[in-house]
Amino acid sequence: MKQVLLIDDNVLQLRTREVVLRGAGLQVSIATTAESVLALLRAVGGRSAIGVVVTDHIMPEVSGAEFVRRLR
Repeated sequence: MKQVLLIDDNVLQLRTREVVLRGAGLQVSIATTAESVLALLRAVGGRSAIGVVVTDHIMPEVSGAEFVRRLR
C-alpha cells in the first residue's frame, strides 16, 4: 500500500490530519518542512513508497507551490 505524505509546519494541524487518515486505514508519513521531504524523496526508494502528497500552502522556508515545483 502506498503512503500519504503530509507536510505542514503547524504540528497540531499535521497531527489532526494524520489521526483522521490513519483512522481511515491509510498509511501516513508526516513532515514539518519541505526540505526534509525533498531529502526523503531523494533517498533510494523514498519516492516509490509515496502515493499522495498533501502539503500546506504557507510555510516559513518554502511555500507549498515552490515545494511542488521542486518535487516535479
